[in-house]
Amino acid sequence: MFSGLRPSRRDGRRRAGRAWQADPSNPRRRNYSQKKLTENVEAEIMQVILDEARESYAEEIVLELSSDTLEALEANVQRILQFIAAFKPAA
Repeated sequence: MFSGLRPSRRDGRRRAGRAWQADPSNPRRRNYSQKKLTENVEAEIMQVILDEARESYAEEIVLELSSDTLEALEANVQRILQFIAAFKPAA
């Protein structure tokens, strides 16, 4: 299903992915629920996106937002909306 290894660091090193757990043919498969598998894959996708953004853009313009709680998620939405409003071109 997934290769398990992909370049994701500025120095060219490879890091192991965790998505191998979702492959039923893998003998090391764990008995995770579908919900847990989905969470793991989503977390892996978000990490790859973050890594690629850090590789592609200046450090000061890449911001990692943690949304571990509903309050943090709501605060992040407000922060993003403020950012958009500040940089929205005049009509």
